[in-house]
Amino acid sequence: KPDDELTRAFVDGTLYRNFMGYTTKAGSQMVSAGVSAISGLEHAYAQNHRKLSQYYEAIQAGHLATMRGLAVSDTDRLHRDIIQAILCQGRLTYSQISQTYGIDFNTQFAPALARLAPMAEDGLVELHNDHLQLLPLGRVFSRNVAMCFDPYLAQRQEDHQADGNPPAFSKTL
Repeated sequence: KPDDELTRAFVDGTLYRNFMGYTTKAGSQMVSAGVSAISGLEHAYAQNHRKLSQYYEAIQAGHLATMRGLAVSDTDRLHRDIIQAILCQGRLTYSQISQTYGIDFNTQFAPALARLAPMAEDGLVELHNDHLQLLPLGRVFSRNVAMCFDPYLAQRQEDHQADGNPPAFSKTL
């Protein structure tokens, strides 16, 4: 709907995404409470216990209910910004990423851009010298486009298949 708050934010370039989904609220800091809650901070992620009994046990002992955490590296932030741009603006400007992170985008992400070539042939995305643009059909498959820039996904797929499993695909629709 054109009048929807999220639609307006997408058009204005002010749409964001966090663990809860899409939002108009800027900022990468989200402290969450409750069983299995995930907190996302600039430099770390933390997840609370998934089992209610373990959650209560930690709280009653005066401890945080965190079961695991992950430090966010500069490389993680780089990939997060790329994926956010694709999902939230439908566009990724290479020079903007290059300037922000002091990298040569086209060189560093040549493999990801190569993975996007079939998607361009299928009419999901337009690849230009300095940017990529999701096409209307590509918005439906924006997660698939963004996955091309997820370094952990490729490793998980390799590990999964190395264990003798068939290829696994994320349900994105």
